[in-house]
Amino acid sequence: MSTLNFDVPAIAASLDAALDAVIVTDLDGNPNRVIDQGVGFNVRVDWHLDGTLKSMIAGTWTVRLFVESMGPGPEAQIGSTLVPLVANPNYSATINVPANTLPAGPPASGVYKLVVVITHEAFGIKTEMAGFGEGPLVDVRQP
Repeated sequence: MSTLNFDVPAIAASLDAALDAVIVTDLDGNPNRVIDQGVGFNVRVDWHLDGTLKSMIAGTWTVRLFVESMGPGPEAQIGSTLVPLVANPNYSATINVPANTLPAGPPASGVYKLVVVITHEAFGIKTEMAGFGEGPLVDVRQP
């Protein structure tokens, strides 16, 4: 996700957004891309707004986390969280993934690509602002 997409030309000309980081951490807070199946993990997503409208939009971001198995295994949404829009153009969301969410052994490969989807809602209405980005690959293992 390098930018959020704005389908309204007037908004697109005055507002831009970029994904800054998708970081996987163990429950102890250390970055890690090899996860034990029986232990949960967190995924932090950082992004920012830029442009003349960055402090003029209101509402809520919905950040959803999906996995795509590299080989046999599930493709699913594994978490989501809401982030209110604030005057600061820098945003961060942490999604907590419980233990045993993803299979690690046969027939599943245990290797997953993370995908982040960020959407916007204002006054109870979903807008046409959305961003998509790939996170890192992770290996879920059976210790």
